[in-house]
Amino acid sequence: MLHFGVVESLPVIPQEERQKLALETPDKHDRIMEDQAFAKTVEARQAQTVSSAKQDVKVVAWNIERGGQLRLQAELLAGLDADIVLLSEADYGMARSDQRHTAAELAAALGCGYVYGVEFLELGLGSLRESESCAGLTNDVGYHGNAILSRLELKRPALVRLEQTGAWFGEIKDGDQRRIGGRMACLATIEVGGVDVAFASVHLEDRATMAERGRLMEVLIDCIEEYAPQAPAVIGGDLNTFSFDREAMYGPLGDVRRAFAADPGRLLHPTEHEPLFVLAEGRGYDWQSCNLLGEPTQRLKSTPLSIRSGKKIDWFLTRGLKASAPRVIDATPRDIAWYLSDHELIAVNLSPG
Repeated sequence: MLHFGVVESLPVIPQEERQKLALETPDKHDRIMEDQAFAKTVEARQAQTVSSAKQDVKVVAWNIERGGQLRLQAELLAGLDADIVLLSEADYGMARSDQRHTAAELAAALGCGYVYGVEFLELGLGSLRESESCAGLTNDVGYHGNAILSRLELKRPALVRLEQTGAWFGEIKDGDQRRIGGRMACLATIEVGGVDVAFASVHLEDRATMAERGRLMEVLIDCIEEYAPQAPAVIGGDLNTFSFDREAMYGPLGDVRRAFAADPGRLLHPTEHEPLFVLAEGRGYDWQSCNLLGEPTQRLKSTPLSIRSGKKIDWFLTRGLKASAPRVIDATPRDIAWYLSDHELIAVNLSPG
């Protein structure tokens, strides 16, 4: 599950080979993953000018929704002057995001180095809506994943494969993407206040039960412990804490109504319903001081402007660190409620505990 393969540039799978992979049956998924370098390798580069270690750091986590508005996203991040940025849903060579290597380009714009890991090799253009808008196009690369960006030295880059079920490689339904891969996390060690801290950028499964998300978190924490035993650690990203099984959200309406009647605030306060929080707390991770509780992190697209929903699905979990000034930042340009992502940014200041 824990891989230390590092390259300066991930290998690109030729379009002809991707077309052949798309014809494989679901039972071949594990074999395909064994054969692919992206499944056990991260792409890593240091900043051109590596900053000296700091006594405390500002950390941002953001699901950039594929990086389709990269220039404005870069401007927003630059204005925050974060020391470390944990990204999820970062496209590389996808038609829907103009074939750009979004993590690498954001890192360059911010003067950062980066660690990038592939969550999925996309065999199509994306969802049905996106496929229609990209008719006649193909993906140059087809990667989609997570990243860690920093001007500080990124030591010991690594990849964690949280699962390899091949669920996204199975039967295709309307609007679905056929993908090879599974949920994962990027790891890197960054010195903070003279102490090596393990950072993990993660994206948990949305089409899962709460118990399954808890199991994914357990795998991640186990791998961090193997990677850096008893060291201070930060986990950040889109944890998809819906407080429901995803299928239940679209199942019998009466079940959902009864659930909301029992706990009307469960979408904004999901910690009572998602086992991953109890699990993390039992392993020494804090989630209360490093997050702005009661503030939603999902942004709804509308025309021409956008608003926040009532869901809190993006989180930090920290161990052995002192957290201060947790906040949720609008995923919009300054002074304009223009939609840059379906997730807000979350931020926190951290120093050795």
